[in-house]
Amino acid sequence: MGGFLLFAVFLQGLIFGFFSSYIAGEKNRDKFGWFMLGLFFSILAVLALIAIPKIENKVKLTAVPSGEFPLFDGNRDITSPQYQLFLTKQYSIEKNLTLEKFVIGNVVFNTLDDSLSDANTRYARYLSEKANKERVAAEEAKAKAYELEGASKKDEERQKSAVMIVSLALVVVIGYGIWHSKHQEDVYPPQDMSEKADDAQARALGFKNQSEMEEFGKAQK
Repeated sequence: MGGFLLFAVFLQGLIFGFFSSYIAGEKNRDKFGWFMLGLFFSILAVLALIAIPKIENKVKLTAVPSGEFPLFDGNRDITSPQYQLFLTKQYSIEKNLTLEKFVIGNVVFNTLDDSLSDANTRYARYLSEKANKERVAAEEAKAKAYELEGASKKDEERQKSAVMIVSLALVVVIGYGIWHSKHQEDVYPPQDMSEKADDAQARALGFKNQSEMEEFGKAQK
């Protein structure tokens, strides 16, 4: 009987352990740690897991503006007609008919090559600044992810500790209740109902108990 009871308790622990592990995985928490808690504390671990929130491990990255124009998809060769056309459109290179010169905004250039060279320099500087912004944003996102992960782990450890403390307290209370009940039985052993009735009758006649009344009867004989 004792062996069967131990097997039943162990089987119950396994069931709650796997159930706790599954819920922990769904909430992005430590599956093995919660499996052990479910194994030893069964339903208490499951209830604790249901109560705690899910850890969001996805960090939203802030998009870096790409600027006022798309990126050039190809080799940035200043002699390439496609790249020249891209620079001409994106930096609005125009030929001023009055001056017979090329302009980008308010900047005047003597030749088309000079204007294209300046546009190429501007575009290279833009790409460098864009790459730096993306690198800084990625580093900030990575640091934020580490910070959130560390906070989540600390929070989960505190929750595990709370579950263990509450569970151990319940075990102690239940154990004390069982011990106290057993102790009471040892100090005050249960009496048969018929013996209690006989003692009550003897006390009604002025004796302490049934044994004293029987001794008195024998003495009278």
